[in-house]
Amino acid sequence: MPAAPSEHPRIPITRFHSDVEECLELAKTQPVILTSQGRERYVIADRDYFRHLERATHKMIAAQMNIEAVASFNLTAADKEAFAHARPSISELAKDRWKD
Repeated sequence: MPAAPSEHPRIPITRFHSDVEECLELAKTQPVILTSQGRERYVIADRDYFRHLERATHKMIAAQMNIEAVASFNLTAADKEAFAHARPSISELAKDRWKD
């Protein structure tokens, strides 16, 4: 059984660059957290582990967020309007947290 999240090995990205093979070998048995300046930045995990997490959490996340799949051709006028208003503004896009 994989370690609890707080117990996963933490490896600086600089060490990862010099010991790629060792880090990937370790990731076969448990997720490995890559850090940059002491902060968690990336996680390397075995494909089977990742796919298992996706399957296990898919319905749970959708239910928690009250998400219902709807075919686009079945959208009502109210649904279309809600989607139009849910689009991020230009200023929100400019502050995109993934750009840093």
